[in-house]
Amino acid sequence: MPFDATARLKAAIPFSIDDYLELVESIGRCLRPGKRGAKDFANPAIAARMVIDAPCAGPTNA
Repeated sequence: MPFDATARLKAAIPFSIDDYLELVESIGRCLRPGKRGAKDFANPAIAARMVIDAPCAGPTNA
């Protein structure tokens, strides 16, 4: 399925590939007990732009 941030295509993921990759990286860096190299953030910019809950929301950084 292609990425289409402009929403011109009916069968497309509704954001750009760059936004998707940033979201995946953000989720991978969420704080978890015992995890090294994690970021501490409650509402990353990508989540705000995509109007979704912060990917790291949860008891470990609430």
